[in-house]
Amino acid sequence: MLPRIWKGSRWKLRLATLSVLSFLILGFLNKSLLVSEDGRIPYLRVPAYLIAERKSGLPLGTAIYADTKMEDSIALKRVGALVDNVDMTINPSTKLEDAKETGLSRTHIRAEDGDASQHTASRIFNVFIWDEVCGENLENLFNYPLFPYMPSRKRFSKTFKLINYGQNFALWLVGYFTPFCDGQHNFELEAKSGSSEVWISEDSKRTNVKLVLSNAVKEKIIMTRLKLTKRQKYYFEVFHKEGHQKSMFNIKVTISNVYCNRQGNILKFEPFMNPEQVWKVKTPAMNLDPEILVGLKKKAKSSQIKPQRTKRDDIFKIPFMDEADVMILLPSCKYDPSYKVSHHLEKYDGVWETHFSSIYPSDDTNITDLLSSGERQIIFGNDIMEERVAMKAVYGIMGMIKQKLPGKYELVSVLNVEQNIDSENGERYLVELELRNVKERKTVRLSEYVYLPAGSSSFCYPENFRWNKSAVVNVILTVGGQGRWAKYFVDSIEEVYKASKDENINLMIVDFNNQEVNLKYELERSSIPRFALLQRYGGFFKSEAIQQAANAILDPNSIILLMDLHLLIPHNFIDVVRKHCIKGKMAFNPILARLNCAANSVKPEGYWENVGYGIFATYKSDWDTFGGMNYNAFKDHWGGEDWEMLDRVLMSHYEVERLKVRQFFHVFHSKKGMWHNFGV
Repeated sequence: MLPRIWKGSRWKLRLATLSVLSFLILGFLNKSLLVSEDGRIPYLRVPAYLIAERKSGLPLGTAIYADTKMEDSIALKRVGALVDNVDMTINPSTKLEDAKETGLSRTHIRAEDGDASQHTASRIFNVFIWDEVCGENLENLFNYPLFPYMPSRKRFSKTFKLINYGQNFALWLVGYFTPFCDGQHNFELEAKSGSSEVWISEDSKRTNVKLVLSNAVKEKIIMTRLKLTKRQKYYFEVFHKEGHQKSMFNIKVTISNVYCNRQGNILKFEPFMNPEQVWKVKTPAMNLDPEILVGLKKKAKSSQIKPQRTKRDDIFKIPFMDEADVMILLPSCKYDPSYKVSHHLEKYDGVWETHFSSIYPSDDTNITDLLSSGERQIIFGNDIMEERVAMKAVYGIMGMIKQKLPGKYELVSVLNVEQNIDSENGERYLVELELRNVKERKTVRLSEYVYLPAGSSSFCYPENFRWNKSAVVNVILTVGGQGRWAKYFVDSIEEVYKASKDENINLMIVDFNNQEVNLKYELERSSIPRFALLQRYGGFFKSEAIQQAANAILDPNSIILLMDLHLLIPHNFIDVVRKHCIKGKMAFNPILARLNCAANSVKPEGYWENVGYGIFATYKSDWDTFGGMNYNAFKDHWGGEDWEMLDRVLMSHYEVERLKVRQFFHVFHSKKGMWHNFGV
């Protein structure tokens, strides 16, 4: 007679149970079936109809996968227990030691045929982690470029007690909780180091959040009592920033109601983003609710007062003066600066042959850098031109406007004046003025290079030295690893486009088999008007990749702009690049400020990268003339390729203009996953 387990209409379920038990028995005999040599745990496949058990609450047709060690295999015998201890932090490639950091069950449940998200999302909340973020203040998190969209890791937790994630990490815990009992609930912040804030809403709406706990303010709030209602859902979010210390973070919650017989957790959690939303995205960036973003952006803005914007920052928004009016103002004159290189340069001598221009009015490019002694050292920005010198050029042009176009234009403001002095032959100026067209009642922008020859009192247009105001700028970026930063770069160029409405931006990315982000998807979903993606495989060879992208550019009248990751790019950057590139005459090296650890764009402590030429712009025709990148000499190593190229640019009789660009920053970052360790 068959045992009772084999009788009845549920024979399929029981047969499946036997198959699983058989698999486990084999596992005991051969542990390699369950745990691989590299420490990664393969999935155990449980037939979908197994979880039709009533206790699990999961619909028929849902598949379960479990990452488990031998001692945890008993969980497979009770599906309900497996579901109740769900930890969505684990994915197929998670190692055992990574799973232990949450202190939760080493299980992973995923809906395959049915929708299990409603059940698997119970009793957990979201934990988003940013690694390698310098500093221990929350403002370091709120002003971090990859916050809040692109965390390093996405986790789920069922407890506020979290072990340390290392040094220089940041946490954003977000979700909902529902009390099991009415009454006064005690919330106590336990964090020995770092900065923390706990925000809790009076209901499920984020707009009603209030700061209830904090050790990040002068008057610390370590403990508070909140009257909560049973079965009422409350929205919460917690921010924590850790510096170089290693300590545990916890929020201890107790209840004063003596009639509450609840043991263990007195709060039931729900995630802000359910597991399906977190894991099934095609991008490393999170699709956050607009209401959430508004609040987070306010935090970033309130953490520091940003530098006041000037008309120079938004200069690209002013339409240009009519070209016909510009051309009649000044005569042309010979322009041949005496400082152009006419001799052979020894290796890397070109860095001593470039020059800086002075600027008016001040662009506030001075920054500070802390010395080892802790004192506020000033790193000077662009040289400031004397007002009388700048106004000499302004008055010279305005005099010609009144003479050639009487009554048509009047001066509104001096936007920007740059002076380049050639002690032998004369002075070159870039003059940018905001003018009002009196008849049409609109403002326009005059932006032209003018020249004052030595010994002359009259300005002229330097011969063959005009900038093309509509030239296509090809932004070239090479990517090997660093997927989140690559995504951030695409977003930054998109922001530049949205602000400037510049249709002549072309983003070109050379991608070395990047596994972290689908750049094709990111480019296609962006609003960038032109882009190209070049896929490469194998070792990362930056110089060769740059040259490959440059070879794909066919228009000799377009500009090549070499860029890098980890940059904060001001909205006027393309305009700055375009007006400092003169076909056949001048290339441009925009200088960025390297931010120190824990510094950001609103607190720019660091130094100007005076010795770097990696950010470089020139016309495609000129690129071909001086030969572009020397990828044969730098095929299997890097360092010095920009200096070597500079030598050849100067020996080809081009000027190289240098300018410290306001609000153009390189963000301090970890070297982990950098391209010099990628695929080589």
